[in-house]
Amino acid sequence: MNCPVFLLSHFFKALTLSLKHSTLSDSKWKQKVYLQQNIVMSTRASPQAEEELHIAIAHWIAAHCLPFSMSEDALFKRILAKARATNQKYVPPTRYQVAGRLLDANFAAYQKDSLDSLLADVDTYGVSIFGDGATIVKTPMINILASSPTNPSCVLDVVDCTNHMLTAGKKDAWYIAKQILPIMRNIDPNKNRIHVVAFDGAYNVQKAGELLREHYPQITVLQGIEHTVATIIGKWVGLRPIKTLCQFAKTVRTLLLLSFNL
Repeated sequence: MNCPVFLLSHFFKALTLSLKHSTLSDSKWKQKVYLQQNIVMSTRASPQAEEELHIAIAHWIAAHCLPFSMSEDALFKRILAKARATNQKYVPPTRYQVAGRLLDANFAAYQKDSLDSLLADVDTYGVSIFGDGATIVKTPMINILASSPTNPSCVLDVVDCTNHMLTAGKKDAWYIAKQILPIMRNIDPNKNRIHVVAFDGAYNVQKAGELLREHYPQITVLQGIEHTVATIIGKWVGLRPIKTLCQFAKTVRTLLLLSFNL
């Protein structure tokens, strides 16, 4: 084959491929510009549409007796920001989804964030465990919490003791320790993070602390006096002279407030 003809054919072939790629690039560039223009146009809401949205939000807040500050709530603004990424076919979740799968998902995310903040500097500062028994209405429970410098109050678990009590069980020291010990093992498998366990002055929880120390010898069991002091003050307030004095103080406070408002 003649060399100039061979080179000329390759030159035209390369030129054809270059023009083809250039045409495709121009087409993609025009498509990108078109999409960007549509996005900009879609983000420009008309004043009438914004006013209608304001009215709908105000109607929702008033109809459900929500505080007016709800319109400035960070979570509400987050909902609006997420809604912008959907289309007109979006359907909100049903009440059963909110009370089921979505509630579990929110709880799992919140629990993970709480534990992450609790254990942020755990190898430096350690963790304290505290809790108490409680009866809400007629439901016996055990509250288990933890504290660290990065999260001073982290709810680890709220144990429902109903089934245990129905089988003639008691919230004794052994049962309380049995509920707390698995959580301690999950947080501190090597037994070098938890240093303090605190309960109120009740005998069963103090005895539960001693049982926990059999498994975690390094912990110190403390007695929280706040509950004891509150119980004593509650009994004092129930006495007739103290009750009369408290009622007099409330009356004086009410008269002072009325005089300032006049």
